[in-house]
Amino acid sequence: MGPRKILAVGQCYVDNLGEAALYPVWFVDLTRETNSEETSLREIHRHIEQAKEISQSIGKDLLFYLLDNAQEEVQHRLGGPRRRKSP
Repeated sequence: MGPRKILAVGQCYVDNLGEAALYPVWFVDLTRETNSEETSLREIHRHIEQAKEISQSIGKDLLFYLLDNAQEEVQHRLGGPRRRKSP
């Protein structure tokens, strides 16, 4: 398929010994030019939802909050309303 333009999003979580234990990551293909922004934003929105579920399942409330705010920003860019949040 040739060279691709991608967005990679992820973070490495370490165990109490400092070893990599969990590395949730996803890639979004940004190569397509025609309506790629909206398509990419919808895919990012979906992936953030998955990351929120992971963060909630491992008890990372602050990470969940930050992802929720990132998802809100994506929703706003897609034309949806914004809401005010507090931690």
